[in-house]
Amino acid sequence: MRFQYGEIDTESKQLWSEAYDLLLAKSIRTKREDIFRRIYSGEMIIPQEMLLLSRYNDLILVGRPDAIVFYRSMPILLFEYKFSKSSIPYKSYHVQAKIYGKLLEGMGFNISKLHYAIVIVPPYLRNNQNLSKKIFESVIKSVLKETKIEVEEANIYVFQYLSENAKEEIDWALDFWKGMRGAIPTQNPDKCISCEYLKECSSSVKF
Repeated sequence: MRFQYGEIDTESKQLWSEAYDLLLAKSIRTKREDIFRRIYSGEMIIPQEMLLLSRYNDLILVGRPDAIVFYRSMPILLFEYKFSKSSIPYKSYHVQAKIYGKLLEGMGFNISKLHYAIVIVPPYLRNNQNLSKKIFESVIKSVLKETKIEVEEANIYVFQYLSENAKEEIDWALDFWKGMRGAIPTQNPDKCISCEYLKECSSSVKF
């Protein structure tokens, strides 16, 4: 819809942008070679917005995860933040996180311990500067197992990254982007109500 009708600015997008800027507020810009040097030194490092790039079949995939925890030269945890009133970890959230996992795998990292955390934060908590630290500490204390954690009003879903499962999800998404299938309309009325393209979309859920 964005390709057909262009970008439409909304209040929710503005709130998301503001919240994401706050998430990165305390980060320090670091040279890429310095990040890799620290990763392979074995120390724990948590780069944010790290550029990942890898070949996937006949494509080049590129992505920037919100944060990755490296320990003993291995990626052990991916963080994917969503600022939403809904606490549901939608399929698209999983696909996005799994793409990052596949990118790390394609770059040659050992992903045997890799988990990903989908963090869903209500928009009104976007100004809570200490929330991301509390979330990180709570996930680490979970000893990296599949679980759901609540921190204040934020919901965190932790899942193990499985390579073959990720391949299925990514192929499903790529079938659309490569023109092999059409878009699959949502059956969730709430997503339609909040969509800026509701008037233009002939496939939206009827109420």
